[in-house]
Amino acid sequence: DVDLLPSLELRPYYVQLPTEKPIHIARVWDRYNSNPSYFGGVVSFSKEMFERVNGFPNTFWGWGGEDDELFKRTVKAKLTSIAPTEGSLTDMEDMNLDKKLAFLRTNKILKCMNKHEVLAEHDATWRSNGLHDLKYTEVARKALDPAGKCIKVTVDVMLNGHWTDDRCGIDDTQL
Repeated sequence: DVDLLPSLELRPYYVQLPTEKPIHIARVWDRYNSNPSYFGGVVSFSKEMFERVNGFPNTFWGWGGEDDELFKRTVKAKLTSIAPTEGSLTDMEDMNLDKKLAFLRTNKILKCMNKHEVLAEHDATWRSNGLHDLKYTEVARKALDPAGKCIKVTVDVMLNGHWTDDRCGIDDTQL
């Protein structure tokens, strides 16, 4: 998530790519750490691991559900994760769970309103719906450091022909 900043004490977990298991850095975040299947916020994968789980699905539009699907994909790919036991994250939204849910109730357009239906498709679609069939156009590429180790890539993500396309609030005329 782009709204969570790991503390310096978590630096060993985010400056190196994992070699054997994904690292669930946000496991220490107090918003969801009581949920044993929470697998979101900040997760580090190697390129090979991310390809193995087929990345994130392309069918979640709005907040909610994509982290649950990523967890299911990780389990299906027989990957287990590790997590730090100490550290903290700064939530740029500055909302606890109750505030976040109240915000989404009053701003329904921001919420993924069909997450349960999309999650139900998991077994049939996780291998084909994700990184391997993502449709996008690269718009810009910029090195953020002199060595070129950190690169900002701006993309235009396109609709994917799934039944959820008409629920995303974007139509073909806006592309």
